[in-house]
Amino acid sequence: MTGAPPDITPRLCRFLADRTHDDLPPEIVDRTRHLLLDGLACGLVAARLPWSELAVEGTLAVDGAGSATLWGWNRKVTPMSAALLNGTFVQGFELDDFHPHGALHSASVVVPAAIAAAESRGGMRFDEFLGALALGFEVGPRVGIALGGAKVTIKGWHSGAVFGPFAAATAAGAVFGLDAAGYESALGNAGTRAGALMAAQYKSMVKRMHHGMAAQAGLHGAALAAAGFVGIENVIEHPYGGLASTMLAEGDVGD
Repeated sequence: MTGAPPDITPRLCRFLADRTHDDLPPEIVDRTRHLLLDGLACGLVAARLPWSELAVEGTLAVDGAGSATLWGWNRKVTPMSAALLNGTFVQGFELDDFHPHGALHSASVVVPAAIAAAESRGGMRFDEFLGALALGFEVGPRVGIALGGAKVTIKGWHSGAVFGPFAAATAAGAVFGLDAAGYESALGNAGTRAGALMAAQYKSMVKRMHHGMAAQAGLHGAALAAAGFVGIENVIEHPYGGLASTMLAEGDVGD
């Protein structure tokens, strides 16, 4: 990232590791609740759309039953499929929440990843769960803003799939109780999958799945980190192959 400090990702991860649900101001808790409800409502409304049904059929043909909830289907699937498909459902009508500067539909990546993570660990207290969501809602758009928001779409990348893995990995990482090093691995594991092609908006169904793919990448990245699997260090600012240096040209970085 040109002209930026070389330790952006570690500093972010130390911030995340030092936060708890008790640090959240009441207005942030209230906003988080509303985003959670909006994401769940959008997902349930779109769970039985024709393209959602095809996504379920095609995914479960290769990844079957598990312990996580498939919204609106009265069945259990693997956490990985739950994150992918539930995130796809939230984007089903493309009427879910949107951060215009971060260029991200945050709930479609944060909520499915966090719920699948919580179900995989057998549940958690709701106030702690809200805290995990709040961190994901904070990180995703901030990463997007720092990288110029929707500017990445000019180059043909889908911004939600670029920034979404970071939001999802943060929320799932909080559910798994990661420390600073764990968060850095989670972001590195998830961030290496950042990216999806904007050509998906032409005559395809897959654009709706991009945020679900980001949710799945974030969940998996955090689970890998929780197991001790080391991800890319300094994934945002690494000068070669980092998120910023790969996605952006000179002068494109935001504040």
